[in-house]
Amino acid sequence: MAMQRDRSARTRGRGAAAVLIAAVSVLAAGCTSSHVQPVTDTTQTHTATETTTPTNGPIAAGPTTTAAGTCRLLPKQTAADDLGMRLAKERVLVSGGKQVGCEFYAIQNSPLATSERLPGPNQPVLRITSARYATALEAHNAMVLLAEAGTQPQQITVAKGNIGLAYQTPFYPPDHGTDWACAFTVGAMLVVVHTVVTSPALNAIEIAKAVASKF
Repeated sequence: MAMQRDRSARTRGRGAAAVLIAAVSVLAAGCTSSHVQPVTDTTQTHTATETTTPTNGPIAAGPTTTAAGTCRLLPKQTAADDLGMRLAKERVLVSGGKQVGCEFYAIQNSPLATSERLPGPNQPVLRITSARYATALEAHNAMVLLAEAGTQPQQITVAKGNIGLAYQTPFYPPDHGTDWACAFTVGAMLVVVHTVVTSPALNAIEIAKAVASKF
């Protein structure tokens, strides 16, 4: 699907975001809520305005480095097809001796780069990252917090029985926070796909589905 760099007005407000994120928490926790909240281990009754429960950070395997390489998570041609743009270089993110993510960059010094208004050489058009948390609960909570910090969240099915969230968030500065991302969990692993696509959400969702089996 060709990428459309559409910066149309948002059609849903934060109220819709709260409802959706709460619904995802229901799926993981088996309980109901009237406001945004990640899953907690116990059922609580709230009589005041509820705030999002903090989540512990990911378990660091070591410093993350970036270098030229071939992404094991997604073939470059598949990334190009799902993004709807021509790609040049790819880089890999490595932590603890393992590849934990990838970055893809658009072609440069080409009339297409100008006509399609593609980002420059220092801006990835696609970034895939992964991080392991202490528990699946912590990974889920982190996913919910990411979507809550963005806008226009929508529940998606990444794989059978695996629910994720797509949302708009800052990634490419000229897009002013309207770039689509997709986050999902596999056990205690949180995977996040960032794109420079502002419309539709489908590009980020298709990439998330494509990499889900790698985790």
